[in-house]
Amino acid sequence: MSLISMRLSDLMGCQEKPVLSPDEQTAKCERCQEFKVGVIKFPSGKLGANRICDDCHAALEAEEERRKVAYRQANVGDLLARCGVPKRFLSCSLDNYQGYERLKVKVRPTFISGPPGTGKTHLAAAYLGQALVKHGEHHGRFLEAVELFMKLRDTFSKDSPLDESGILSGYVNVPLLVLDDLGAEKVSDYVKQTLYLLINKRYGDCRDTIITSNLSLEEIGQSYGDRLASRIAGMGEELILKGKDRRMA
Repeated sequence: MSLISMRLSDLMGCQEKPVLSPDEQTAKCERCQEFKVGVIKFPSGKLGANRICDDCHAALEAEEERRKVAYRQANVGDLLARCGVPKRFLSCSLDNYQGYERLKVKVRPTFISGPPGTGKTHLAAAYLGQALVKHGEHHGRFLEAVELFMKLRDTFSKDSPLDESGILSGYVNVPLLVLDDLGAEKVSDYVKQTLYLLINKRYGDCRDTIITSNLSLEEIGQSYGDRLASRIAGMGEELILKGKDRRMA
């Protein structure tokens, strides 16, 4: 393997016998072969140097990141699955969303609303996939609103290994959360409180969130309270989808 193609991890550490410049102020970089590496003077009097210069270190870091992104892009379906996305939506992307170019979306929306079958979950999974490719698997989670309350109800059992705060913390703290199909769950005071706690905490911590719903923001205000609707509106852009149910076509 040539020095040019070696990974960053292969070139970390110090040179055993650095090649010094005539004035012994710099050492030769093992990658670019230029005298651009600062010399380290040890108390014993010996001289040492890093194996590569700062410029090569930065170039290799960028190369390593490109390699990771390419790998994640090739395996984005697996990343989405591990984040909780249902099997049907693992291949969703913005490119295969029919009519995406007509939406004129400039930024990733926070709230995606519209009638059933207009592609809300498709878009949410696609945006999540983009983020996972860029930042890695642990950057995002996908959660159906109904599933959240099923998990929370499971904690009511005395045999449950988790409590409500343990369940919620994973969704509160993840950098990007997709909360899918808000409004499908039965509304109660407990549901209202829990949703407000989750959304308000993410709002306050400036964490990215994507919420999909058949309901409009106005209808969410009527069902869950204006405070929740206000927080959602304040977290980012709203995308309203229109059209017929594609699943019924």
